[in-house]
Parts: sequence; structure tokens; C-alpha cells
Amino acid sequence: MEKLRMGAIRLAAIASLSATGVLFAFSMPVKAQNPPPANQGVRFDEETVVEFEFRESHGYYQSTFGIVNLNTGEATDLIAETKPFDDFNDVSDLDRVSSGRNDTGTQMDFLGTPGNSVPQPVRRFTFQANTAYAFYLKVIDPRSGRLRTTLYSTRLEQMGNGSTPGSTRTVGGLSDGVVGDRKGVRINWDDTGLPRPGKDNDFDDFIVEAGGYLVTFSCPRIR
Repeated sequence: MEKLRMGAIRLAAIASLSATGVLFAFSMPVKAQNPPPANQGVRFDEETVVEFEFRESHGYYQSTFGIVNLNTGEATDLIAETKPFDDFNDVSDLDRVSSGRNDTGTQMDFLGTPGNSVPQPVRRFTFQANTAYAFYLKVIDPRSGRLRTTLYSTRLEQMGNGSTPGSTRTVGGLSDGVVGDRKGVRINWDDTGLPRPGKDNDFDDFIVEAGGYLVTFSCPRIR
């Protein structure tokens, strides 16, 4: 019987992280600003299923969170906003002023919540063994409906996409359990700010949590 609400399940036993392919996006301290090496990212030494949950957003733009395989370039959209924020009705609602602060846990600054701006807030993804992945955030302009940019959690020079090393900050670890109001690791995105005045670096524009628990499932006995 599955007992997790927010967790990481390894297909056979509890996952152990490879020493060289560490979970940079899951374990990098908040104060660390240097991006990981271009050929690294999220990596497990065995096939691992991780559950991702949208927490909230405080951004002008409409965003989609996903995972890209750094070996193949295959991108998988996981969690998407269907509108830029909860009380969005038409483009006149976009003529607001952002606080420019981190408003996590408040009703301020273009609030988006699970079940409203994000109808499907929980998704799982299977990480293949010994394969490097990175997270991305597609940023869509709500006025035009066009893709403004795609941000990545690690460098992707080998894919010809440039680098966005300052787009994410993380708190906690994948197997932390519940710590205060956080479950597992929290991934905070900054979507480059309003068109005017520009980038604000508040890192509350799209917030996802991953993991929380590592659960062991025993393999059935082969007869």
C-alpha cells in the first residue's frame, strides 16, 4: 500500500545519489549562486520516481515547469499554469505593480494557487538510472500568449540553449520530510520580472516542492 502524500519512490529500494552526479538542484545551498558544471544536474544511480507538487506562484507571467533529459534533449512538461494568477480575468488585470519582494505565503503579488491557476498541481516523473536531467520553466507572456523565454536550473551549453544560472534557488533536501511548511526540497524560480521595470530577483514567481519522503518497497519473491 502506498503511504506517501509527497514523496520519492525508488523502484526496488531507497535511492542513493551517485557521488559524481549529485542532485545540484536539490541540494545546492540557498546562498550558493554558482551554477553546477554544464554536464551535470539531477542524477540517480537507479530508476527513481519523484513526486512534484506546485506550492504557489507570485508572478506576472504564465509558467510551465518541466524536466529535460540532458543526454537526449527530451523535455517533459509537468506542472502548468492555465492562467497567470488566480484572479486573472482579462488583460486589464495585468496593469498592477509588483512588490518586488519575496511574497511566499502571502496573498500578495499576482498569487497563483493549486487547484486554481494550476488545476493539476501534483505530478510524478521517472528519472532513469545514471542519466542527467535539469529543471526548466517556460515563461509565457499573458498579453500575447507567446513564449517569452525558457529558464533552466543548470547550464545547457551542450544543447545550444545558453545559461540561466540565476533562475533558481533551493531549500532543503529530497528526503527531508516535513520541515515547517516545507516538504522535501523547495525549488524557487525567478521568471525575470515584469516587462517594466525589469528583473526583480524575488524568487517567488513559481514555487515547486519535490520529495519529502523516501519509501522502500520490497521486491516480490521470484518463484
